[in-house]
Amino acid sequence: MKQLILIVSLFAFTLTAQAQQCKGIKKDGTQCQIKGNLVGKDEYCNHHSPTANKCTQIKKDGTRCKMTVKDGVLFCRFHAKA
Repeated sequence: MKQLILIVSLFAFTLTAQAQQCKGIKKDGTQCQIKGNLVGKDEYCNHHSPTANKCTQIKKDGTRCKMTVKDGVLFCRFHAKA
């Protein structure tokens, strides 16, 4: 009986080890390596998700900050006004 439980638990572990991987592509052209619970329903991690909330700060060079923030937060930890 213990052997059967061990085999079943190993099988379950291998299924979870093949977790979904983020579909995002990094700046250097390689695929994002984040897997498992950190990948949302849209198949992207929080960093690559097009629907993730982003910091609203406009930087000095005119580009927008790309840091992700929680719902209801406007600025990332770098741009939060203290």
